[in-house]
Amino acid sequence: MKNRKLFKEAIYTFGYDEQIKMLIEELAELIVAINHNDRGRIELEEVFGEVADVQIMINQFIVMFPEVDYDEIYKEKVLSLKGKIL
Repeated sequence: MKNRKLFKEAIYTFGYDEQIKMLIEELAELIVAINHNDRGRIELEEVFGEVADVQIMINQFIVMFPEVDYDEIYKEKVLSLKGKIL
């Protein structure tokens, strides 16, 4: 994962609990942004700004739990999607 060292430093600096709360907050902000874009209140670029924030927090979440094989779970989910489409 790119920027793993930075993500670890953020977790160390702010703490596990705070970063999990921040992930929840960023997810909520993304939901609001999607709704606002759907209503024509904000531009799509602003939604993608929120997507970037969420991706950063998700990457930190993955780093927080190295005992979970996220890559394998992701691969399984992609295969499942492929199976539904093809």
